[in-house]
Amino acid sequence: MNAEIVAVGTELLLGQITDTHSATMARILAECGIGCRHRQTVGDNLDRIVEVLRQALSRADVVVCIGGLGPTADDLTRDAIALALDDTLETVPEIEERLRRWFASRNYTWVESNARQAQKPTCAEIIPNPNGTAPGLVARKNGKTVFALPGPRGEFDPMAYDSVKPMLETLGGGVVIHSRVLRITGVGESAVEERIKHLMESENPTVAPYAQPSEVHLRLTARSSSLSEAEALLDPVEAAIREELGSAVYGLNKTTLEEAVLSLLIARDETVSTAESMTGGGLGSRLTMVPGASAAYVGGVVTYTVGAKMALLTDSSQAP
Repeated sequence: MNAEIVAVGTELLLGQITDTHSATMARILAECGIGCRHRQTVGDNLDRIVEVLRQALSRADVVVCIGGLGPTADDLTRDAIALALDDTLETVPEIEERLRRWFASRNYTWVESNARQAQKPTCAEIIPNPNGTAPGLVARKNGKTVFALPGPRGEFDPMAYDSVKPMLETLGGGVVIHSRVLRITGVGESAVEERIKHLMESENPTVAPYAQPSEVHLRLTARSSSLSEAEALLDPVEAAIREELGSAVYGLNKTTLEEAVLSLLIARDETVSTAESMTGGGLGSRLTMVPGASAAYVGGVVTYTVGAKMALLTDSSQAP
């Protein structure tokens, strides 16, 4: 079972809005045991949306569309899904009535274009949206499943987690995709890859390096029928990487370098102070961002001029 995510909106292509919804949906798919093979972004153009959807349907079992469900002329996702599935749109009277009541209860003027939000492909079911006016859709045809979710964050998140995720879990058939990330410092990406390339040949778990500022992350991902089985697949691979890279592996998942340093100091019953110049207190700031840093971080001084360095950092007992 594999999936493709299609984010709809010209504002995404112009860089006016950052697409965080696709990342959220990719995580949900992985949690449901469905691999996301492709992600596409397309503007508000009917022909191009249909083209993208047909391509997605040709290579994915599940397609998740995000955005383009509003009432305006450039909200074209419903129309595009119907065309891509060789289907037609129909109006759901119950949804249109709910929309009319919603507008009336707020003394908003009803415009006929709002009725577009009550339309769906004939092969689709409505996904209720208690947080907005545009319902979602799930269409099933020819062994394919297409979801459509609204773009606003306050509507997308509840629908994605409360309505769509349970359906995806059923489609995933109980498969679990689980990842952990090893954080590495002091060794470059190419050197890391060279030293563990024999482990990167594995298909389950997979091992993939990616560079981050000043460090390298290794993502280990396993597919299995349960979380415990996936963990059991990851454990020996992690152990082999740690044996190969040693202390260069400083943390797991979201552990930061600052947290790792302070944990080592606390374990050794040691403390540290900082004396900074060109960094302007940056090092001390990073350390004090960690809760409980005072257990190992005493404090620091920031000096810039030679006079300040001599006055604050020179051991007067050693002065000539």
